[in-house]
Amino acid sequence: MLDPHPRTNDAVLWVAIDRKGRKFVVDELWIKCENGTKELAERIKRKDSQFRVVKHIIDPSASIVNQHDEDGKSLTDRLREFGLPYEDATKSRAMANRRIEDAMAYTKLDGGEGEMIKAPELYVFENCNQLIWEIEHWRWQENKGRSSETKNAPNAPIDKDDHLIEDLGRCLIQEPQWFPKPKKVNQHQSISFDPYD
Repeated sequence: MLDPHPRTNDAVLWVAIDRKGRKFVVDELWIKCENGTKELAERIKRKDSQFRVVKHIIDPSASIVNQHDEDGKSLTDRLREFGLPYEDATKSRAMANRRIEDAMAYTKLDGGEGEMIKAPELYVFENCNQLIWEIEHWRWQENKGRSSETKNAPNAPIDKDDHLIEDLGRCLIQEPQWFPKPKKVNQHQSISFDPYD
């Protein structure tokens, strides 16, 4: 998942799914590429090479053609030219937030030492420092007084410092599934085929 930004860091997450449907955030990139799209694509491809990547999804705003771009191409178009076929994700933030909450929910046995009745669906590897920080600092808008900004605050999280969280929500909404790795065909084995069959 990629959440690109013109001024702040680009946020990229890699999520693995196992046979039981559990999701594991295995890696992240939180970078500002000084050399543009080419550098971003190279950094993503370097990480991609460590995993079996079956799908790339991106914030749908990346498919908008910027009127100031002379080449008339969106970021999604440029990434495709570098061999990264991104698909637009959803912008439904409320649904994504609910999906994250559901995936993190778990139930422990009363009095048990770490034993669970229901384990969480989502796990985050400890090398994903920025995502962990964002989750720990995820804040919700609160009614604090007469200020026009907060007196009618929506029941929603503050849209700040949540770029990898957005990636995660977009992934979970898609309900990704595990599927076995395709078997390799032995290239030395001759394939017989009947053209009249």
